[in-house]
Amino acid sequence: MQTPNPMIQEILATRSFMPPSEYLDVAHIVNKYIPIGSSKEEVKQLLKNMNQDYIFEHRIIYTGYKGNMPPLAPNPGISIRLIFDEKNEKLALIIANYYFRQ
Repeated sequence: MQTPNPMIQEILATRSFMPPSEYLDVAHIVNKYIPIGSSKEEVKQLLKNMNQDYIFEHRIIYTGYKGNMPPLAPNPGISIRLIFDEKNEKLALIIANYYFRQ
């Protein structure tokens, strides 16, 4: 479950398992790597530097991680939404959750 992305590695290291109905808020970890107040171009460059794929729609960048474990094994997942201000210029909010799915 290794990934070259240090942000994803740090999130994955926070917990080895949790019930599928629970999630862990990891926005504080994402904020260490992608600070609130960063410009949209800075955020895109930071993600590119971490080899992190993303989708940009409207004022939101969607990214994350889906584990690659065998079927029926608890699979880690990370959902990250980076939401920009009304002018679509600066990062205003980070919503990031770490969870396990089966």
